[in-house]
Amino acid sequence: MSLSRWCLLAAAAAVVTGLVLSPVPAAASHFRTACQLAGKASFAQTAGTPDGYTYSFRGALKGCLSLDSPTPPSGTVEAGHAITVPYYWSYIDELTGAAFSGNGYATYQEPGVTGSGGCANSTSAGTAIVTWADRTTTVLAYRTTGSGAAVSLTGGVSPSLALPLTGYTGPAQAPPGASYVVVSTRFSSEAARGALFFEPPNPSLCSHARAASAAIGGEVGLGTAV
Repeated sequence: MSLSRWCLLAAAAAVVTGLVLSPVPAAASHFRTACQLAGKASFAQTAGTPDGYTYSFRGALKGCLSLDSPTPPSGTVEAGHAITVPYYWSYIDELTGAAFSGNGYATYQEPGVTGSGGCANSTSAGTAIVTWADRTTTVLAYRTTGSGAAVSLTGGVSPSLALPLTGYTGPAQAPPGASYVVVSTRFSSEAARGALFFEPPNPSLCSHARAASAAIGGEVGLGTAV
């Protein structure tokens, strides 16, 4: 893999948060909530498309300052991961009439993030889920354009996101719901925009890896500018 390919991958990793991002605290301070972000993205080339990629992301939001009350002091953000949800199951055997019940776990899949382009220019689109410390959530749909590690983001908060079922531990006679819906309970209908910095992976791996990861960090903001 060439060094220019790593440049694209690192840029792609930088944008999967889907948050309002700012290179300096002063910029993020104009939004309803500003946090410090530290995270990691994993990504791979899309089969059959030399400039196409899919990637997932998970990060921590800390030291948040907010105009909301109460202020969520921290949170997490992710995209492209599987989530596990407990559920209760019950059914009646059709042959014997016996009743059965119990608890199980269902697995649902977040949508992957997609990107394409190169160091000269790149684009991506995806949806990220923010879970705040008070258990409120924000579903953020976004698009990005970028050059190298400099990425411009635009987007907005979606009302909800339905995640498809991929597996469960309970009996086949009583499957869980076919989808799990994440609802935006904070920053509903707000806009998003910004930029993010990233830490590229070791360039010495360029000719050996077809998949990679990169750390990202910076200050993030979300909500209507004030």
